[in-house]
Amino acid sequence: MDNNWEKDWRVIDLLELVKKIGGTDYHNHDVHKEWEYQIQNRGRGNDLANLEWVGENGDTPLINEYLLSNGYKKGEKVLFWVCW
Repeated sequence: MDNNWEKDWRVIDLLELVKKIGGTDYHNHDVHKEWEYQIQNRGRGNDLANLEWVGENGDTPLINEYLLSNGYKKGEKVLFWVCW
């Protein structure tokens, strides 16, 4: 049985990531829409984290580009810690 899906997950604070991409005025940056998307469409119920595969969600192109440009590999599993 392959248990690799249980290992090597990286947890990313989504709000901190959005701040890094959008800067101090991240509320007016396009990445803010991607943050809202994660909260409204990916975080359902009492979820505190969203499982994503880097570079594979077409609704978060700015986040994908940032992660791929900063050492993450396409298809790598991450959990976006959702806070606001």
